Amino acid sequence: MRAYHIDRRKILQPGDVVTITPLSNIHIPSDIQKELDTFFPDGLSFHGVQYFSKETDPDNAAAVVFETIYEYHRRVFFPASISRMQSLFACPDKDSVRKWVEKLNLKKGSYTVFEIDTLDSVTEEHDAALVAGGSLDQLSYFSSLHTSSWASDYWNSDTANELPELLISPSFQVIKICSISSS
Repeated sequence: MRAYHIDRRKILQPGDVVTITPLSNIHIPSDIQKELDTFFPDGLSFHGVQYFSKETDPDNAAAVVFETIYEYHRRVFFPASISRMQSLFACPDKDSVRKWVEKLNLKKGSYTVFEIDTLDSVTEEHDAALVAGGSLDQLSYFSSLHTSSWASDYWNSDTANELPELLISPSFQVIKICSISSS
């Protein structure tokens, strides 16, 4: 399947194969290593490393709370779905890339868009507009019930798909750089 990946770190090149990080390459305190081994024995994606195994950045603490709730909700109600912690992210089409560039407020030259091949990986499309985040201040509007409802809608793919994202696991191959016009 062909899709589009926004490389904000600007480290990818055509031909690269991007995959999840094996546990042996994830450095965490030994007293909690067992938890990581139990939850994700195959490793974590870059997203998973940032949101599951590293200390929380106060400017993005709410996102960590929401990601954790979504992960547990997936494990309980949608165990066949791909974990966001083991997913690589992409857009299903160029229009979705434009939506993400606007949502992330990316400036021209601060990212590269690549056409990718999902190889033999499992893919799922979901609406990222249902995943909240932000600073600790955002938690003042937090409700466990609302968040559980959003998580159900996300994992069920039960919305208009305002902000489409593809979850890809365990890998994709970078094909070529793409030019995305602003409209």
